[in-house]
Amino acid sequence: MPIKKSFIVFFCVLMASGVLAQVDPDPNGLGIYFDQNATLVSTTVEEGTETVTAYLILTNPSVEGNLIHWSAGISSYLDTPGNTAVTGFNVHGQNLALNMPGSANWIFEVSVNDDPPFPTTENTILAEIMIWPMVYDVPINLYVTLGYESGGYGTDNGGAEFHPSSGSWNLPVAVINGQAPVATESYTLSRVKSLFR
Repeated sequence: MPIKKSFIVFFCVLMASGVLAQVDPDPNGLGIYFDQNATLVSTTVEEGTETVTAYLILTNPSVEGNLIHWSAGISSYLDTPGNTAVTGFNVHGQNLALNMPGSANWIFEVSVNDDPPFPTTENTILAEIMIWPMVYDVPINLYVTLGYESGGYGTDNGGAEFHPSSGSWNLPVAVINGQAPVATESYTLSRVKSLFR
């Protein structure tokens, strides 16, 4: 088999298996990811796993500048109550929201006062979150939510509202022990072939 055809077949197999994921292409995307590059929206853990590290990431910010504040939340409670708990988090700045330790819902009202400043980037990691899966035999859907009153961010150059990476506040953006909920762009064989002409 010629090299071109071998590569195309290998590429199609990777696309079909979900190995390649795509960063949310929309501006001001807010999602939960299991890697710092905002590409993994699902993960599998075995029974007994104490915590799963996830990242709340702003992708493709439309307003560049140094982050001053942001407001959003995460939840697994919308359709799987009692299946997870947030056991810890790290943010740049200070979270001013009141949260119950071990809750399945977590609100962030973060004031960013870092020195040096914290600039927005293509993938701005807003929070590192430690999630405790309490069940292992069912998918655990994770959602992004609004903060107390809004969901957005501000920089020294202005601000913008968040757009959930799933396309809707009512759809999960990540899942533990289930299939990836965020659709990736589908590639037809003819489209892949056109890349090599």
